[in-house]
Amino acid sequence: MKKIKIFICICLPMLSFAQIKKPIPGIGGNTVTRLSKVEIYSEPNFQGTATQVLTNKTNIDLKIAAPYRISVKVAKDFVAYINTCNEFNDEILLYGTNNNVQLTGNCPINVRIEKAVTIDLRFAGISTSLHNNDCKKVFGNVKVNAFELSADGYRINSILKEVNLSNALGQTDWMMFTNFSSSTKALIFENYVFNNNPIPVLRNTLTSTEPAYPVGSPKMAVFIVGESAVRENRVRIEVNTNIGTAHKMNDVAKYFPALRMKENVILNKQLSECGIIAGTTPAEHEIIFGPYNLKAAQCETCTQTEEAHAVRVHMVGYW
Repeated sequence: MKKIKIFICICLPMLSFAQIKKPIPGIGGNTVTRLSKVEIYSEPNFQGTATQVLTNKTNIDLKIAAPYRISVKVAKDFVAYINTCNEFNDEILLYGTNNNVQLTGNCPINVRIEKAVTIDLRFAGISTSLHNNDCKKVFGNVKVNAFELSADGYRINSILKEVNLSNALGQTDWMMFTNFSSSTKALIFENYVFNNNPIPVLRNTLTSTEPAYPVGSPKMAVFIVGESAVRENRVRIEVNTNIGTAHKMNDVAKYFPALRMKENVILNKQLSECGIIAGTTPAEHEIIFGPYNLKAAQCETCTQTEEAHAVRVHMVGYW
């Protein structure tokens, strides 16, 4: 009788990067590989005691020494939430390789693991009252970030992954728009300044001319958040705005070089407040902040038809 050899192949799902391979004893002295989604080290730079985590886990005793810094690797396509050991035991969101994570003390570490979701935001333009071309001279700053609200209502900052297709890990805010004055130079943005009556739907996103980024790439940023925060509408897009415009009612009227906001204004929106632009595939979400009221420095009571403007900031988003 012929002997029939049967080969059994055990196939494990191929997960990438920090699904860390950890040898464990196998049958007959062989080893098998366990794939972890998170690996936590009790010291910075992936030194000290290492703990592999495959799923949500609580009460991990790392015995962290002062000044309470650890390091964490998170598998591609996942995020990890880790408590900070402060008095409220707030969580921070981690993604990718984190070689120096600051905690506030030594306490049992809790880890939650979720699929990562990208929030892709692109600058689409500014709308205002266009009385003549001088009103297209826009200046100031608009900074953008995204964050989650925890189930308890506290803030968990997102991860800024990319700016203009370049790696941005370590940054927190995206400087979406910046221009220093309402001089003629401000007209480089004129193709992205639109009349606000009626409020326009803006889709053609500004492209980058900055030498640090690929020329012609979208003026964009990509934020990383957790899947459940998106599903439960706990993600907020936040803008910190301080902008101004030049102003002239007509070609022979008085010229105002700088209508300004009195101070920075910080606003945020839920993702559910950002409607889908009809007919777009993939779905483009319309994101509008404002109106911001701008006035000449010497005029506190001006109306929009005098020395004042109402300005809106427009983005499109994908998630």
